Amino acid sequence: MARVKKEKFVEQKSRIPAIKPLNPKQADLLKSLQVDRNLVVIGPAGTGKTFVPICYAADRYAVGSINRIILSRPNIEAGKSLGYRPGTLYEKLAEWHAASLATLNWRIGGATVEIALKRGNIEMVPLESMRGRSFDNAFIFIDEAQNTTPKEIEMILGRQGHDSQVVVNGDLDQKDVVGPSGLAHMIDVIRAQRLPVPIHSFGLDDIVRSDMCATWIKAFAIHRKV
Repeated sequence: MARVKKEKFVEQKSRIPAIKPLNPKQADLLKSLQVDRNLVVIGPAGTGKTFVPICYAADRYAVGSINRIILSRPNIEAGKSLGYRPGTLYEKLAEWHAASLATLNWRIGGATVEIALKRGNIEMVPLESMRGRSFDNAFIFIDEAQNTTPKEIEMILGRQGHDSQVVVNGDLDQKDVVGPSGLAHMIDVIRAQRLPVPIHSFGLDDIVRSDMCATWIKAFAIHRKV
């Protein structure tokens, strides 16, 4: 009986509408997610570099092809640090991962996400807590990776276990960390050693969030160069 229920669950969740890329670069990213165990996604805000991978992870979780979704990011940002924010650790992390959680809620439903969070199937892991852990059969999403250090990015990439996929995401123009960026370091290693890890680079012309989003991001980018 339990087996029949699981089959019905998988069949029901597989009816989720397919992800529809909004431009050729999003289409390339989606294809890469389907075949590459590790990949890098870089570019400005509003390009879908978070939305597409998280939708893909949600779909894989919904049909049972992965057991866990791991969300992590460095404890550095342009504003109050994690320790100074009000609320519990969960509430602080939820605020940091608001965009990813909102996408998960939209894709597979808030109730499913809430249950998965309680069971630990969806987990928000502080970067400093990843050392010593191993993640099997999981989708690991590292956001704001431009703010990792080289040592941190090396540690993160060593956390992936069997049947896991790692997406490293960031914007090299928005680095807040002092010193070398772990994301830049990772890209240098990929290129120097010709590793089979695709780097998906989005530009200002790939912004799809809104016309005004594109206008402001382009304006600030141009102003920085003046």
